[in-house]
Amino acid sequence: MNLDKQNNIFVIDTDKNRIEKYSSSGVITFISEDLIQLQSIYVDSLTDDIYIINMNYNRIEKWFNNNIN
Repeated sequence: MNLDKQNNIFVIDTDKNRIEKYSSSGVITFISEDLIQLQSIYVDSLTDDIYIINMNYNRIEKWFNNNIN
């Protein structure tokens, strides 16, 4: 679990292979594509960049400012 600058909470749901975003307006599935065997998530509190360990591809992925690139 991690927070971004707007105090949104990001949580890995390993059972459903997705990342959920909890905000004051509710819960959304932030991303679920190609997320098999997620290991961990980190949100940079200064830039809102998100890093995850995606064991499906044996790599660390970075999404700039909460955008999937």
